[in-house]
Amino acid sequence: MEPTPASSSAPSDHTPLSAGDGARAQNGDDQAARRHGLVRPSADTEAASTHDGAGDDTDHPVMDEASPQPVSGEARSKSDWDDASPAGPPSPPDQTRPSSPPAKRRHWRWWLGGGVAALLAAVGGIAGYGWLTAYADGPSEARTIVVVPRGGLVHVTQALRQAGIIDSPLLFRAAVEITRWQGAGTLHAAEFEFPAHASVMTVLHILRTARPVQHTITLPEGITAFRVAEILSRDPVLTGDAPVPPEGSLLPQTYAFERGATRQQIVERATEASRHWLEKAWQGRDRSIGLTSPEQAVILASIVERETARPQERPHVAAVFLNRLKHGMRLQADSTLVYAASGGSGQLERPLSHADLAFDEPYNTYRIHGLPPGPIGNPGQAALEAVLHPLHSDDLYFVADGNGGHNFARDLGQHEANVRKWRDGKKSR
Repeated sequence: MEPTPASSSAPSDHTPLSAGDGARAQNGDDQAARRHGLVRPSADTEAASTHDGAGDDTDHPVMDEASPQPVSGEARSKSDWDDASPAGPPSPPDQTRPSSPPAKRRHWRWWLGGGVAALLAAVGGIAGYGWLTAYADGPSEARTIVVVPRGGLVHVTQALRQAGIIDSPLLFRAAVEITRWQGAGTLHAAEFEFPAHASVMTVLHILRTARPVQHTITLPEGITAFRVAEILSRDPVLTGDAPVPPEGSLLPQTYAFERGATRQQIVERATEASRHWLEKAWQGRDRSIGLTSPEQAVILASIVERETARPQERPHVAAVFLNRLKHGMRLQADSTLVYAASGGSGQLERPLSHADLAFDEPYNTYRIHGLPPGPIGNPGQAALEAVLHPLHSDDLYFVADGNGGHNFARDLGQHEANVRKWRDGKKSR
């Protein structure tokens, strides 16, 4: 038997609303829900609003396939779920979209760029201030000599700080590193002199380019080897033992040296200076002097050096001694006798006596003929020049005039007259 299709007029438990009535009721409910923010307009509501007609004869209400969607996360009533389309569960509630990632990144870029710019400005300001400070006057109030030690930047900084040359070790070390990158060179360990109020940059220039402090020691003309050793021993800057050099081997003059030099080095320098100068001077000597070697010139020059303190008299005194040697006469120089009587020091605290004149000693030129066996001191250049280029004179004698000079004589009679004059003048004083 074929089933009988259901009639549109079949009886039901509830009296159905007409299409217009149902649409109007649904539309009223939806509008109320929208006012309370529960649902948004659905296709059903829109359809109902288009069928406001009282003259609609359709038996079933018009339904759209799309389900109504809530606009908030609030729970829906059971009737809402009953009216939903059977197409599936409701979509998740709409949410406000967050800011896009590119916008956030731009925001942080602005902050980062501003922070970097501020940091660079701060660093530049600090660097500029430090650079200006490096050129500002330092704390030292007077010229100061500092021994800069070896051992690295820490030791150098400490020495300068203790001496009052710098007052900011941090600024000094920073200036050292910055200028080193610029190829300014390394710091030297030595003894340096810093002017008053020396800036950090001035201090660095001195440590890198200045000549260390030069100390000097003077070996006087005519000084004996014994006295040379004494002078070297007393110098507080020199180091090492003081040797006694061979008599007459040094050239008396002033020698410069740096802290840390040894006494032996000074002796070696003075010896080399004497050798070099004498070698050249001997080549240009007056060939008529009758001496046969540079060593003989040094011996006679050491005697001339001690016989007169007046430079202008040295060539004349040298001529007298050279003339006596040519005539085979004894030199009879008091200075040689003093050297012998003093044991080589050249300093005698008492006057010579007749006993000294009779003293049998190789350096007693009152008893020996010719030159003594060696120099009695270290003659200077002026005395050596006087011997190598003496005054042209026939004088054979000289005696003190009582005024620091001498009276010269060609023969013994004139000499004895000069001696009497000297004695009379001595008595009158």
